[in-house]
Amino acid sequence: MQRLGAIESTFSAIPIDDAVAREWGRLAAAVAQRGGKPRRRTMDLAIAATANVLGVPLCTANVADLEIIRDLVEVLAVE
Repeated sequence: MQRLGAIESTFSAIPIDDAVAREWGRLAAAVAQRGGKPRRRTMDLAIAATANVLGVPLCTANVADLEIIRDLVEVLAVE
């Protein structure tokens, strides 16, 4: 809880608005078309959609989680 409090006091939450929801749908459709399971990736896709709408790269230690849509999302590996 202390860590959550520190994060909340440092960062502002980014809402999932209409633009992010539409982008989530586009990414989910791409995952499904490529043989993946969008429901298993719901949170990853929400984060990726938010990054796309904001025009920023998605920084992650789990690049493999986004490999199926790597051409649709700018992903930067972090350690």
